[in-house]
Amino acid sequence: MQSTTFSSVTFLFLTTFLSHSFAFDPNAVSHTSKSALLSSIKEGNEKFLIYFYTKFEECPKCKELMPLFQEAAGYLDNLEDHKIRSYKMAVKLPEYGVVNFPQLVFFDGKVPFRYDNPDDYQPDDIVDWIEEAKETPIPELNDETFEHLTQASSGSTTGDWLILFSNSKRPECMKPLLPDIATVAARLRRRKNIATLCTASNPKTAKRFGFDPETHCAKVLL
Repeated sequence: MQSTTFSSVTFLFLTTFLSHSFAFDPNAVSHTSKSALLSSIKEGNEKFLIYFYTKFEECPKCKELMPLFQEAAGYLDNLEDHKIRSYKMAVKLPEYGVVNFPQLVFFDGKVPFRYDNPDDYQPDDIVDWIEEAKETPIPELNDETFEHLTQASSGSTTGDWLILFSNSKRPECMKPLLPDIATVAARLRRRKNIATLCTASNPKTAKRFGFDPETHCAKVLL
């Protein structure tokens, strides 16, 4: 009888301890504002992981995934020595294609990467995705470098290319597509070359592919 009582008390204690130890703290990661984020992106000197969400009663998935995001943010603080700053943001960011919730976007300077497994935020997977993104160059091609780098007219000797032809002078054309293009680049980093080209600034190459430099918005070609 004593053994049973002891076991029950021990179980109750452990259950209570664990529930308090690992309770979700909604304030574990700070909020940032849209204006502050856009200002930092414009400067292009910092790295951010942003969790976009809305009211939990309107978005049960936002509530479900936030603890996993915060766990990943904690891992990053330790791994990166606070060089990647994590924030929550309770508004959309259509400038970079964030038009629904929840979303997870990593900004490496001015380059955004959208997390591509939106239904399963495993902290280890998020950290691995960020490490891949950090090592992923996304070159900006131009009229002078396009042929040399892609070997388009002589046969592809530098590997396969996926290129976003877009007017970077029109924010609604290039920026909303960049998060997905960048994550494709990260996932295919060792198999395919991913790049962008501004059709407004590079009319020679734009016309070569049938794009009007003055009116073209965006198209991806493989």
